Amino acid sequence: MRQDTLQRIRNGSANEDLSPYIIDLRSPPVRKIWETDRIETRRAASPAPPKKPYSLFAKCFAEFIGVLSFVFAGTMQANVYVARSTDGLTHAALNAGFALFVLGTVFGHISGAHFNPSVSWAVALTGKLPIAHLPLYIASQLLGGFCGAVLSATEIIKSQLVATGCGATILSSDHQWWEGLIAETIATFLLVNVVLMVAVDTDTILVAPLAIALMASVDVFAISNIVAEIFVAHDELPPGFWGHHYIYWAGPFLGATIAVGVYRLFEAREVRLVP
Repeated sequence: MRQDTLQRIRNGSANEDLSPYIIDLRSPPVRKIWETDRIETRRAASPAPPKKPYSLFAKCFAEFIGVLSFVFAGTMQANVYVARSTDGLTHAALNAGFALFVLGTVFGHISGAHFNPSVSWAVALTGKLPIAHLPLYIASQLLGGFCGAVLSATEIIKSQLVATGCGATILSSDHQWWEGLIAETIATFLLVNVVLMVAVDTDTILVAPLAIALMASVDVFAISNIVAEIFVAHDELPPGFWGHHYIYWAGPFLGATIAVGVYRLFEAREVRLVP
């Protein structure tokens, strides 16, 4: 509309037909726009429904399923490949890393995806897991490990089970018990340190499963020639007991405790002893 026409309309002297410029507010298109805008305004103003928290049973069940899957995959590959051979070592490392990445992504938002008694112990020491929940977490992990080993035993023929010891981890005959203990301690320290930094003391855990999985694979490559890469106590319980079984408990828990000490001293964002 021209400027002079607008001026005549203001003065009441315009004779032009103004119907093209008149909008019927009751027309269906206009009413539809109003309704859409009203709905969007209500959605923006209303808060999102609260997320339903997971129960302790759900968390323990997630730990059970996660460890069952991890142990099943680990013992199945161990019954096919010799861990200390080149192919077997690579296969074991990739198997551990891939399994932890997938399971951590799936169950991380439910239970924290510890899948390891020493990790649960470390998280409890940092105050991120209630102490009362710790025994139930560990019990769920041990039960999951046992069931995973039983499942793999039902799938492998007897000759393979006898040849590989049911996928059990045994200290190398070339090494002493204290070497195995040190290897387990160092490997668990490295793993738990990564867990604390990328999954516990952080604002985002998007990369946590990948970082933890890669660290697990690195640990496997590093110590498999000594203790066949276990650094997870529940992996060692199901296949059987023998003289050096304590190494796979003492080492991981010692390494996890040291990792928590280092975290409290130097790495914690909120409360650390050394600024």
